[in-house]
Amino acid sequence: MVKHALAVAFVVGLSVPNSASAEESGKGADDTFLDGLDWQVMASGFYLFNAHRVAGPYNNLNYPYTGYMGFGLNFAGGDVSYTGEKFALTLGLRWGTAAPQLTVLAPLKEGYASWMPHEKLSFDFGWFDSIYGVEVADEWNNATFTRGNLYFLLQPFNHLGLRITADLDEIVTLKFLVVSDRVGVGRLGGSAIDAEAAPSFGAQVGITPVDRVTLQLGYLTGPSGLNGNRAWGQFFDLLLSAEMGRFTLIFNGNATVDPPARSGQYEIGAALSGDMEVHRQWRVGARVEYIAGTVGLPDGRDPDLFTVTATARYMPVQYLVISLEPRFERAQQELFFTRDSQTDPSTGGKIADSNIYFGFVLGVSAFIGN
Repeated sequence: MVKHALAVAFVVGLSVPNSASAEESGKGADDTFLDGLDWQVMASGFYLFNAHRVAGPYNNLNYPYTGYMGFGLNFAGGDVSYTGEKFALTLGLRWGTAAPQLTVLAPLKEGYASWMPHEKLSFDFGWFDSIYGVEVADEWNNATFTRGNLYFLLQPFNHLGLRITADLDEIVTLKFLVVSDRVGVGRLGGSAIDAEAAPSFGAQVGITPVDRVTLQLGYLTGPSGLNGNRAWGQFFDLLLSAEMGRFTLIFNGNATVDPPARSGQYEIGAALSGDMEVHRQWRVGARVEYIAGTVGLPDGRDPDLFTVTATARYMPVQYLVISLEPRFERAQQELFFTRDSQTDPSTGGKIADSNIYFGFVLGVSAFIGN
């Protein structure tokens, strides 16, 4: 609910594939096949200047998608969907340096079939983006160009299985998941598929009590892969969004409780982000985050990770977005690499030697669709 609303608010005029548009096609005698077709093609690249001038990944937490200094191509690809009267097909493909970390089925970002027996009820079968969190892979639909630590370290990216969406009325929307995810073992982000385990179960309630204010509460529980998949983990997601004219403010909070087999392991985090249109061609965005817990650190240390990100965006022409973004990160532990980082003789990998990171990103995104 919030993700789709933000996409419309951030980029006016783009219609992205949406399996919920059954009422708009397939009902008139003059309708053609193309009436139900939605498409988008895109490419997104960047230049990163790392203040530590590290050529490789700048931390040992495996984020972001492309953490090396210099030029990079995050994604190039597209999305296409066809919506009929009672069914829909959706396909999304992404290539680039970010694709293998976005999806374990790269280059497949999404691929699912939908059945809509009623205008307020839909069933999606296949591989689809996660319902949790607010940020998405297409960065121009987010408040900032680079995605946050909640997105990378705590939230799943996608799911394999069944998604049910029920619009009870204009105020309440319910979503349910039966998926093949592992839950609650360090870093949840990236959606580890476990086809041999019992399915995971998720739910989300979206409430719009007043116009332009949305509350989402989400929950996911499932096998962790530990103790013969008898140890289950739990994930919680809270999202509150408010639109005030040209300004959008969003709070997102997450908590992961690891299974009893990893007693005492947990992850919690919160992010506050805002986006504002200052001119027809200019936008500014910012995000502040804090994460505590293990987030996959091998020795169970608390990173106490604090991040500040700010983004200025310029759209010289429709469907072209140029972003300039500084990003600052500070951790309790030494998580970041520098040019002086030593090499571990036993593993051959670098040893993190700084608890501070600072860098600039210049991003360019181009996209077009119907």
